[in-house]
Amino acid sequence: LFEILQERIIRRHLVSPSQPLDERNQQYTAALHCLRTLLQSARVVEGTTLHAQGNRLDVDPKLLGQLFLSIAAKTIGSPTLQQQQQRYYASVDLCLKLLIALVQRHPESASSQLMPLLLLSHHDDNNDHGSLNYGRHSHAKEPSSIFLKVLRAQSFNIARAEWADSSTRKNNPHVAATETNEAANLGVLLLDHAPPSLMDQWLKSSRTGGRSLTFGDKIRAAVKHWIEFCQDCLAAPEQSPQAHDNGEMALLAGTLLRRIPFYSMLENDSLLRAGADLARVLFQRFFECESFSMSQNCRADRGYANALLKAIGGSETPQGVVLKMTLPVKCALDSQISDADAGEDVMSRLLKLSTDQSQNHPKSSAMNGQAVLRAMLRTHPGPFLEQQNLWTLFIDHVGGFDPDRQQRSVPQDCIQALAIFLEGRMDILGEQTDATGTFPEKVAENVVPILTGVLADEKNSPLKTFALASFGSLLPSDWKTIRERNRSLAFDCIDLVMAICRDENASAKLRKAAFKGLGDVC
Repeated sequence: LFEILQERIIRRHLVSPSQPLDERNQQYTAALHCLRTLLQSARVVEGTTLHAQGNRLDVDPKLLGQLFLSIAAKTIGSPTLQQQQQRYYASVDLCLKLLIALVQRHPESASSQLMPLLLLSHHDDNNDHGSLNYGRHSHAKEPSSIFLKVLRAQSFNIARAEWADSSTRKNNPHVAATETNEAANLGVLLLDHAPPSLMDQWLKSSRTGGRSLTFGDKIRAAVKHWIEFCQDCLAAPEQSPQAHDNGEMALLAGTLLRRIPFYSMLENDSLLRAGADLARVLFQRFFECESFSMSQNCRADRGYANALLKAIGGSETPQGVVLKMTLPVKCALDSQISDADAGEDVMSRLLKLSTDQSQNHPKSSAMNGQAVLRAMLRTHPGPFLEQQNLWTLFIDHVGGFDPDRQQRSVPQDCIQALAIFLEGRMDILGEQTDATGTFPEKVAENVVPILTGVLADEKNSPLKTFALASFGSLLPSDWKTIRERNRSLAFDCIDLVMAICRDENASAKLRKAAFKGLGDVC
């Protein structure tokens, strides 16, 4: 059935493209629906491993890619009437869903073949009669890739305004308004499943010295255009904080920052600079979305938060590896810190936002600002150690209360943030913090009183797990400073941990954390 659909339906359309693929020719539409269902069924029954290593695929990815490009090219640049163009829009969306099903069925093989085909497919701008108004601001560049043109159209939700008017939708249910950015979802899948070694090979290849560009040069230029295009879309006035349908586009931006191998690039690399600009736009939109939600007293959409979490890292892979912060995000943060005239930096705003959310939702640790702050603390704790204003804000966040009250009002997210911060400091900075000679004193003065107060509070057992993890992340230099400044405090810390180890009434989870913390200290 796969072979019949490919040879008798799809290839025939590519050979005779004058025969339109729309609702007037139900054979093609039914074939695409059938092919998509077959791919989804094969994935459920056989999985993805049988054809993931370059064996024979169910469907030729290049064939489906060419079909999508053929239909999309007519949709974008055809001088035909608007009514005739609308007949292609449902087919474009269906082709995108078919490509998504193909990548889900054959992740690595399909991604490796589709990404160059889609990114390097150029549309002749001289034949573009401007039949679609994308709503972009005037200084934005016109993308030459057919795939990016479709992505832009869906990112601004053109389907609701121009792709299908109400009368067409009423008479033809196949031409419905697009509510999901399928092009962005396809981009995320392609980036996530393309082999990292292949991406690295493409971007590392350089010119041979002649005038003609190599394949790697073309891929590099296309990726840079893709990044700049995402930045344009997210920064456009149409993408206001009130809009809740921009999650796919934001996630695509975060995936670009995560999957493109920036780690091998120099600081002045144009591709890295483009990535840093995209990271700044993501942070800007994230704060705008959170501020708008707080003013409306509602929970913000997680679109920008999920994108930042993917770009910042801090999560643990199934192999036990903690994802590092991507280089564009780090460059964006470092450049803002070095710019004294940039105003309030990202980390200060993030601390204040997380503190407000912790106070308004003390029993919740799932707010967007809290989640992004924890990722930042895990992957980039250096600025919190080096800048006194950030350290002061951080201590106010994790323990802004009277220590004589035994910390009973501490939100769970605050102690969790402290544990993650100390863990990130131990993994990334290690003994390098001794070079400044300041942080061990900060531990003894600010951190240890918070932790001992939590452990001494009998009613806050959920918080004790994070406090015990924090004790296990303290460095030998920290304990040396604690003992020199307050010897009794050091022994009190150990006694509190050992008391939990001996407490038979404590939960198994708590005692396990106590034993692990004590072992880490030793």
